[in-house]
Amino acid sequence: MGKNNRVLCYDDIIVIGDELRLEGVTLEIRKVKRKDLKQIQEIYNHAIVNLTSTFDEEPRSFKAYESWFELHQNPNYPLLVAVENTSVKGWASISPLHPRTAARFTGETSVYIKNDSYHKGIGSQLLKALLNSAIDLGFHSLVALVVGNNQPSVRLHEKFGYRLAGKCEEVAFKFDTWLDLLIMQKKLY
Repeated sequence: MGKNNRVLCYDDIIVIGDELRLEGVTLEIRKVKRKDLKQIQEIYNHAIVNLTSTFDEEPRSFKAYESWFELHQNPNYPLLVAVENTSVKGWASISPLHPRTAARFTGETSVYIKNDSYHKGIGSQLLKALLNSAIDLGFHSLVALVVGNNQPSVRLHEKFGYRLAGKCEEVAFKFDTWLDLLIMQKKLY
């Protein structure tokens, strides 16, 4: 998305352009900037420490986020944020599904929302923008690896046409609980 192609979201309305003025809160979906990394770190590290939505168990360093950011400077792997004023409310990315080149037309999607911003439609806005990017980039399919007990994430992905492609039972152990991994897939064409 270029500088003049900002995506602005207000409730269920998405408007593209720079001249939109709305009363109330406006949510901007845009590419991540380096200045957003600290807030992204806080969102993901909160999930690591408090939720089963990630299999990570130790908070990540800022340096790890810088490396991750560099990977997503490749235009084929978008990294988006939802920003309200200057506060990052969530992020979404497409990452390589596998390092072997034959898998280059399939990406892995991730969506994380700030803990005070759940159930406000931010995940939907981010995933919708990510899907539009994936289509523009020529991806054939997208895969989301979702922890089995994360029903909000399952519902979000189903809402956008992902289907259950597989289930791996009890593949992780976190917070004294065995966790299943759901493989959800959306074919784009």
